[in-house]
Amino acid sequence: MKKVLRVLGDIFIVFFLVLSLSVMTLVLLSQKDDGIPNIFGYSPLTVQSDSMEPAMKKGDMIIIFKPEDLNDLKVGEVVTYYFLIGNQKAYNTHRIIEVEPHNEYNYYITRGDNSPAPDPDIISFSNVVGVWNGVRVPYLGTLMDLMKTQKGIFFVLILPLALMFVFQLIKFIGLLGESKKEEALEEATADLEAEKQKAIEEYIAQQKAKEEAEKAAALAAEELEREKQKAVEEYIAQQKAKEEAEEEAKKNLNEPPAAPAEEEIAEKAVADGVATEADEVETETDEEEPEADEVETETDDEKAEADDEEIETEEEVEAKEEIEAEEEATEADDEEVESDEEEAEEAEADDEEIETEEEETESDDEKAEADDEEVEIEEEEAESDDEEAEVNEDEETESDEEEAQED
Repeated sequence: MKKVLRVLGDIFIVFFLVLSLSVMTLVLLSQKDDGIPNIFGYSPLTVQSDSMEPAMKKGDMIIIFKPEDLNDLKVGEVVTYYFLIGNQKAYNTHRIIEVEPHNEYNYYITRGDNSPAPDPDIISFSNVVGVWNGVRVPYLGTLMDLMKTQKGIFFVLILPLALMFVFQLIKFIGLLGESKKEEALEEATADLEAEKQKAIEEYIAQQKAKEEAEKAAALAAEELEREKQKAVEEYIAQQKAKEEAEEEAKKNLNEPPAAPAEEEIAEKAVADGVATEADEVETETDEEEPEADEVETETDDEKAEADDEEIETEEEVEAKEEIEAEEEATEADDEEVESDEEEAEEAEADDEEIETEEEETESDDEKAEADDEEVEIEEEEAESDDEEAEVNEDEETESDEEEAQED
């Protein structure tokens, strides 16, 4: 609806400008050629009296043209001719009622359709300015006469142009405000998109960092597994060495000894007892060492698992905090966009209120015009009643006089 009203307003403005410029052109042209404008052989004139009613009325604009032979005009044609008042030309438009030839020239007797007697002067063909072609525009002649005055130029041309300029300026300011609102909304949308893109990039970077941390943890686990494997292999090698030593000791015990002397036998027995005790101590020590290695290996595994859990916990906490921060930033951006949209809706509501007020003002103006028309109608009715009363009084007076005369 707004677009339709704008288009209609623009059409009205263009029409009014064309009309004003056309009337102004006619007024300017009328100031040449003794006050009669000439546009391609046609001249617009203003009817100044009611002498030609009902063919034309006072205030009408008529169009006349100049025929090829002004000496061959016919009875019934309406002509415009000039006559002198002092040293100035005056113009009159009346109908030819009689043609009087004299030698080779014709002279014309004219009369107004609303006049009982012909014009006093006989018109020569040389005084004829043009012939009416039957075209008349009501009230346009009055406008042309008004445009010839400074007051008419002000009210008909300058004031409407100034009002149209103000209207177009207000319209331009409104469009400028709308464009600024659109630009602000576009900027807010662009900022929101940039923030979203930034959040996505940060999330991708976090994911990459998480993957790298997982890869590092996997490498650490592999290294720990290799250490475990190495410890197991060392333990197995120690066990084999221990078994070999035990077998060798058993072989040595099973070999028959030589027949030494009693003292040597006793010393050897003592030495064997000491060696046996030493072997038992070494065996116990060897048994305790794998158990200690197993305990240390389990402790290292538990420490590695605890470190992995701490790394994963820290990464999860950081990721959660970053995601929550991104969500809060996104919510803040959404709130800003919603506030911008609310401001735009408020501006539209203000525009609608202004339009409603303008419509109410127009309706009030129409009501006032209707009231004025009713007042005029009532005044006309009152005048008609007064006229009827006067007529009745005149008739009664005449009847009284007639009765008095009869008496």
